[in-house]
Amino acid sequence: MMLAGVAEKFFFAASTFVLLTGSRVPLSVGVFAGIDLLLGVLFLVAYYRCALPMVEQDSTPGRG
Repeated sequence: MMLAGVAEKFFFAASTFVLLTGSRVPLSVGVFAGIDLLLGVLFLVAYYRCALPMVEQDSTPGRG
């Protein structure tokens, strides 16, 4: 579900910046698209940090 949110944030930011270059949306919308893009990057970082397997130490006697 998090990847869908990341994709939405990237698509919104990309389409807004395309419209911004053509002067079809106000600058304030571009600012919020930039914030949304930053949130998308942070979501992606959080997704990969949470997806990493936890490394556990083996406490079996005679091993390690």
